[in-house]
Amino acid sequence: MKAHTRLDRNVVAVNVDGTVHLLIELEAPSGQRTARAPIDVIAAIDASGSMSGGKLAAVLAAVAQLGRLLTPVDRLGVVVFDTDVRMVLPLGSHDTEGLTRALGQVTANGYTNLSGGWLMAREHMAEGGRPEALRRIIVLTDGQANQGIKDPDQLVDMVKVGTTGGTPITTSIIGFGEGFNEDLCAAMADSGGGNDYFCGGPDQAPQVFTEEFQGLASVVAQNISVEIRETDEVAATGLLDEYRVDQVEGGLRILVGDAFGDEKRSVIARLVLRRVRHTGPVKVADVVVRWANVVGDLALHSTTIPVVVGVEEGVDPDRIPVDHEVVERVDILNVARVRREAGDLAEQGQTDAALRRLEEAIRIAANRPSLKSTLADIERDRSVIEEGRWTTGHNKRVKGDGRGSSKGRRRNFTDDTWGSDYS
Repeated sequence: MKAHTRLDRNVVAVNVDGTVHLLIELEAPSGQRTARAPIDVIAAIDASGSMSGGKLAAVLAAVAQLGRLLTPVDRLGVVVFDTDVRMVLPLGSHDTEGLTRALGQVTANGYTNLSGGWLMAREHMAEGGRPEALRRIIVLTDGQANQGIKDPDQLVDMVKVGTTGGTPITTSIIGFGEGFNEDLCAAMADSGGGNDYFCGGPDQAPQVFTEEFQGLASVVAQNISVEIRETDEVAATGLLDEYRVDQVEGGLRILVGDAFGDEKRSVIARLVLRRVRHTGPVKVADVVVRWANVVGDLALHSTTIPVVVGVEEGVDPDRIPVDHEVVERVDILNVARVRREAGDLAEQGQTDAALRRLEEAIRIAANRPSLKSTLADIERDRSVIEEGRWTTGHNKRVKGDGRGSSKGRRRNFTDDTWGSDYS
């Protein structure tokens, strides 16, 4: 794993409060140098009453497809949860006939015991999972937890437990349809070191499972974390990306999750500097990157990078050279954040406030050619809100787009690019 840091500006004025944006770039090694790690995956499927009919049939077909994608070195298990929880397929190698027969016995009924489904999957993974394998739980739900543990904070902390220890068990969450709690799914995936997806309908379920498997098959590093350890020259640090952040002594720990072969991940933070009363180079932070290799040398690694800014006299803040790539990345994340805020306001019926937020997003996006398609989406957002047609589905799509902008990965699987949503 290669790690680099860049600032949007490398110089600040002496005796002046300042803000700099720190870009941390992570570049994963190639996954083609050695054979990939085997995969142990348990699908935890919501089979509550709301999943009856075409929803459940599509999900079970997608799990069957996942089984066909696995190679002989991989293993699959299936947990089903409604009011109760049951293991319908033990973790192991299964032929197509046996997998189809087991899935054919699943029916929809009862409530959503999400915690029970995850806990049973973790129990079987901890007991039967191989230490040399990538161990992933994939949870699919179309609703909100209304049985077992219901508190969102407890659910988020629950999945985090799986990532601790020498051989992590990571968790990905698939939200299906418009009834799921997208904020909870995102928080659980971040805490569990996995991915989160918005699956717009039954036809998209196979795409989601395929993408998740392809990602697993190309993982080269897991449990990537970035610590930003502030010096006394920093008054406050904030994260612009949508990763889970833990407070640690001296700063923040950002949980990035995993990385695919040759993939580039990035983190952007805002550092609010105190007034520096002397000129010269000043260290404002140390960046500590930690990760676990899952191909080649299976070992834990870390690297530390000092972050230094120059302090000069007579500096005109408006004339300081900037790193335009960092500034553009900041704008992209700010547009995504403002757009999400506008969607939440629209869903709450605060139309005027939502439209004002969208105008702010439009002002930023209009100056960025790279945001041309996003600008078109924002203008469609505005039209739908003005016409009073904004729905929960629109809001989930916008939040998924924001997560994709933040993490650089696809999050939404819908029929087309807004098509039916804007008809």
